[in-house]
Amino acid sequence: MPEEMKQAPQKACTSQHGTWECRGDGYLWDADHDGWDPEETDNPCPCCNTLEYLKRAKEEAESCSSWSDGYSSATGEDIWLNCLSWAKAATPEGLPAILRQIGPVEALVNDPGSPDGYFVRTNNAEVQP
Repeated sequence: MPEEMKQAPQKACTSQHGTWECRGDGYLWDADHDGWDPEETDNPCPCCNTLEYLKRAKEEAESCSSWSDGYSSATGEDIWLNCLSWAKAATPEGLPAILRQIGPVEALVNDPGSPDGYFVRTNNAEVQP
């Protein structure tokens, strides 16, 4: 193959947040565990798989009004804003195009005083799908 036809090798993603690390295939694994299943795709990487990462965050934000794990608690909107912050730090230049693909996020916010127990706050309203 002529020299000009060769492509540079793909650089493996080295994204890491706490004990969560990119496996190099677009998904994260918890390095505190002994290993990972290559078929497991529960946790997309916010750096090299940003679109899937934010699609899942949107789904969670639009279906969870509040959660608590004994150590912390949050609303659907908190989930979205946290994931958005991580994605922005990982891929700032590509984020606007990804947000256009995702469109508005109708995040749930816990509100014990409302009849349904929550209200909806729209995020990314300025972004057109």
